[in-house]
Amino acid sequence: MKRDEFIGRLKNGLAGMPSGQMDDIVRDYESHFTEGTAQGRSEDDIAAALGDPARLAKELRAEAGLRRWQEGRNAASFIAALLAFLGLATFDVILLLPVLFVVLIVLFATGIAMLGVIIAGIVHTVGALVSVESLRHSLATLFQGAGLVAGGIGGGALLLLVLDWMVVVLGRYARMHYRLLKPAV
Repeated sequence: MKRDEFIGRLKNGLAGMPSGQMDDIVRDYESHFTEGTAQGRSEDDIAAALGDPARLAKELRAEAGLRRWQEGRNAASFIAALLAFLGLATFDVILLLPVLFVVLIVLFATGIAMLGVIIAGIVHTVGALVSVESLRHSLATLFQGAGLVAGGIGGGALLLLVLDWMVVVLGRYARMHYRLLKPAV
């Protein structure tokens, strides 16, 4: 995504905010592009690093609404803060939760499959040890079983790494929401 497209989407997401506040935010993000291109980064890289402009606009609106509420506690600022947070929560519920639910189901099914591979490998290995067939056939079956066990353990380890990465990403996402709600000190 290029600079103009990013800024345009950000402005669309910030529509309805006070113009001075919106202009300050847009100038801030334009400076990100200016500094980044001066350092030799492409506009696409800078936009990717900044994230989705629509999501960013919702976060900025929520933060601004909360700040207005903290500065002047009146009905209008409360409604503005509430609507901004409802917009942010809507994004979470409609977009994030279904995706997270599907990913967790896939990871759970993969974990069950890895456990099944390990059990099949153990059964295969034990079957080779008690087999009365030829030595060559028993040895091949033994190695197949050991390979299944090793593959299941390796797949399970990889699955744990993916889960660890997901927990870290979700933790960052939760901290970002907390920073929006945390009172300014």
